[in-house]
Amino acid sequence: MIVGGHFWGGLGLLGLTLGRILALRNWKVALMAVIAVGGFSGYLLGREQQINRRQLPIDANQSVNVALRIQPDAVVLRGAAYYLVAQNVQTGEWMSVRGYAKSAVELHALQRLQQPQIWQVAGRTTARNPTGDKC
Repeated sequence: MIVGGHFWGGLGLLGLTLGRILALRNWKVALMAVIAVGGFSGYLLGREQQINRRQLPIDANQSVNVALRIQPDAVVLRGAAYYLVAQNVQTGEWMSVRGYAKSAVELHALQRLQQPQIWQVAGRTTARNPTGDKC
């Protein structure tokens, strides 16, 4: 509950559980509980720091050069524009990509994709708010 956003409810349940364990007066169980809570807390703290390092600031507009794994059915064409969701080969992170075909030959090649491919993509990142509008 603490992790899910109900801090006080989760803290109360944690206190109740630890109080029950201490009431048993079995110090082996109490030690195991403390080790388990400490290990889980350390894991969650590490994950939170990892996520915070990967977040882009709201005004992020950085140049990137990444290798992306593209699935052929993930490419959506609208005129000369294309949209797709691809996976970063190095980090496994999913990215939303949009761009424009520069020629009819490039557009035709996008239409004929039939196998997963790895593209080397250079571009700029943009931060978006939850509604999908540009910030």
